[in-house]
Order: sequence, then C-alpha cells, then structure tokens
Amino acid sequence: MEYEYDNRPTPEPESNERSIRVIIIILFMCIVCGAIGYFEIWDRPEEGLYDTEETSEPTTSTLDLQPAHVVYFNVKTSHGNVRLHTGMTKDSILILMGEPDEFSILDVGGDYHEDMDYHINQSAYCDLSLEVINGILVNAHKR
Repeated sequence: MEYEYDNRPTPEPESNERSIRVIIIILFMCIVCGAIGYFEIWDRPEEGLYDTEETSEPTTSTLDLQPAHVVYFNVKTSHGNVRLHTGMTKDSILILMGEPDEFSILDVGGDYHEDMDYHINQSAYCDLSLEVINGILVNAHKR
C-alpha cells in the first residue's frame, strides 16, 4: 500500500482573520477574568475592596456570656477596701488587687481557666481565691 503525501505548504490565514481571532480570544479572556473578579471581590458586601488584613469573628462559648446575677463583695487589703464583682475583667482585678501571689492557667476546650490566689493577711494559706474564665471573674472564695 502506497501513501501519497501532499508536500504543498499549508496556506497562512490572511492577516485580517488572524487579527479577528486574536481579538476574540482577548475578549473572551477579559469576560472570564471580569466574571471571576466580580464573584471573588465585588460580590462580598462584608469585605471591602481594599481590606489588607484578614479578620474573623471570635468564637463564643457559653462562658463568654455575662452572668445573669452579679455578686458584689468587699475585700480588705493592706491598701484598703476593694470592691469586686462577678463579671469583672481580669485587667480590672489586677489594677485593684495587684499581681496574685499564686496563679495557675488551664486550657479546657478552648476556654482559659485561671486561678488567682492572694495571701492578704501574709499567712501561709490563701485568703482569697478568684476563678477567672476567658478573662472574666466567675467565682471567688474568701477565707
């Protein structure tokens, strides 16, 4: 079986046909890129076009909710009387009471439990124990 080969060169398309093909390809790519840009950037009302940092909402747990009943109590220190209450922030406690004499931090399921112990009467035993969860005072034990 013999094959015949056509050795004639393939004719080049005219320059107008080539220009039209290039323009059609460029238009198609612009439409595709525009659609991707629209759906990725401008269709997000919660994010601005010029946001530079990623933000996320902090997760909330049942411990982050403010207590329904706030308990106030007074503590007599060497600097005078201090009034504390449940729901108070850890920073406020540190401002009023100073650094604790003993403390411990424990991560329980993503919630940070801190025990802050104060030796108010300079005794060997803890006179005031505060339980802080996620930076909020939730429990106190006074001797």
